[in-house]
Amino acid sequence: MKRLSILIFALTAISAAGGYGAGLAFRPDPAADAPVVADADPAAPATDAVDQAIAQVDDEASVEETDPDDDLVKLGRITVPVYKSRSVTYIVADFGVLVSDAAQAKSYRKAENSARLRDSILASMHEAARVSQFADPAQAQANLSEQIQISLVKKFDGIEEVRFLAFYQGDVPLI
Repeated sequence: MKRLSILIFALTAISAAGGYGAGLAFRPDPAADAPVVADADPAAPATDAVDQAIAQVDDEASVEETDPDDDLVKLGRITVPVYKSRSVTYIVADFGVLVSDAAQAKSYRKAENSARLRDSILASMHEAARVSQFADPAQAQANLSEQIQISLVKKFDGIEEVRFLAFYQGDVPLI
């Protein structure tokens, strides 16, 4: 028994040392992976792939600045379970809030303000789940949007409309 434990320990130590040595022997050469940077003339046209990529990103940013949905604040996805007698209906909604101007949209895109909006929407959804507004699946989205908008207009300035960017509703039977 003593020899077996010594053999197992020795085999483990030899394997660990061999693996470490193989890792050192087969590691990639860091000099081969380093990019070659040449001194470039700032007045020269962008011929390098990196310069072209930066120019493309700048072009895309200028396109995004003229986006017609600048006043739409995307709040993300919220899931609410609605418990029924024999099933649970999960409502998954991706929300956006349309505000009156770009300055308020910029303000509501900040993390603390968007978190307040999400919390208010979540509270409205839970209230709607308690009063069984989701009994009719065809009217659930319209009723929910109206209730959330009424709730948000009372608490937040400049909110014009609550939009569902995606809306899923599915029943899961209880066992």
